Amino acid sequence: MECPKCGAQQNDAEQCVSCGIYFAKYEQQLEQKNADNAINVNLTSAPKKGRKLVVMSSLIIALGGGVYLATKADVEDSPTKAAVAENQLTIKESAISKPFKNSIRQQLELSHVPKNAIERARNATVFIQTDWGTSGSGYIADADCRVITNRHVVEFDQAAQVKKALESTEMRRAYITQQQEIITKINRKNIIARQEYMMNGATQTGQNLRQDIDRLQQELLDLPQTMTLRAEKEARDAAWKHKLSKLRVSLVDGTEYSVARVKLADTYDLATFHLNAEDCPFLIEGDVKGLAQGSRLFTIGNPSGLTYTVTSGVFSGFRTEGSESYLQTDAPINPGNSGGPLVDNNGRVIGINTMILRNAQNIGFAIPVTAIPVGF
Repeated sequence: MECPKCGAQQNDAEQCVSCGIYFAKYEQQLEQKNADNAINVNLTSAPKKGRKLVVMSSLIIALGGGVYLATKADVEDSPTKAAVAENQLTIKESAISKPFKNSIRQQLELSHVPKNAIERARNATVFIQTDWGTSGSGYIADADCRVITNRHVVEFDQAAQVKKALESTEMRRAYITQQQEIITKINRKNIIARQEYMMNGATQTGQNLRQDIDRLQQELLDLPQTMTLRAEKEARDAAWKHKLSKLRVSLVDGTEYSVARVKLADTYDLATFHLNAEDCPFLIEGDVKGLAQGSRLFTIGNPSGLTYTVTSGVFSGFRTEGSESYLQTDAPINPGNSGGPLVDNNGRVIGINTMILRNAQNIGFAIPVTAIPVGF
């Protein structure tokens, strides 16, 4: 057999013993070379127009492939519409959940997440304390942090202070002590006066003793009035002392504010002030006129210092006292609830808890929210 490359003669039909090629592989290489030469010959021998067509076709195929590849890469590298929408929603939710500077509303929603409308109303309720020992509640009426409460919660009541002083254990002890001292003096002088009269008869000394006894007896009769005057003086001194004092107002998360300026209403037992804060949670007014008897109502306040207590009852009816109208409810209203909101099932404020009926159980009254003066 003759080698197709070097021409050597041999018997082996697989590999040349002289040049080392494999005959089958060498033939394949020759066939591929001849095919490539044939393509080159066709391109060279074709007319210019034909060659342009071939070149353009090749370019189009190449460009088409490039465009396809680029488009496929863009599709693979860029997010789908669903992914973009989901990302935008995530960004919006993140912006909502992320508190912005000085937002009391978001601060409270993060610390005390409201699980229903009543807890949302709770976040807009405040606890009020005074330097003279009284406490009450109030609610935030707008995003500018305006608070509505009762006048008697924030105003020093001299008459109430006098009554409180007279009923105090300290005052009663002082009264009894002073009464006993006067009675002891009267008894002692009576003994001395009798001895003087028995020994010396009617003398100037005996007369002076009788005058002292008369004065002490009058002092004993005047003792209740004396104690009242003492209590009034203490109340006046306290009123002057607390005239320039500040209120301590706190939110459900314990954040506390100091309030100096308070506006009092001319009618109704109402007062208002502003917190030095921004973007506060606030209560929306409910439908007072459409309130039906038996409607479920809730009080939010701080009865007896039990902060942010919620109680419930029903609307019992409208009541009129003079020129003022009130909402009656059997929802418990206790000391410390004064000034707090009375809300409906939707957490909308219906009234301002104000007072209870003495010597009765669960008969409370609230000022309708519609009675708040315009611009107050």
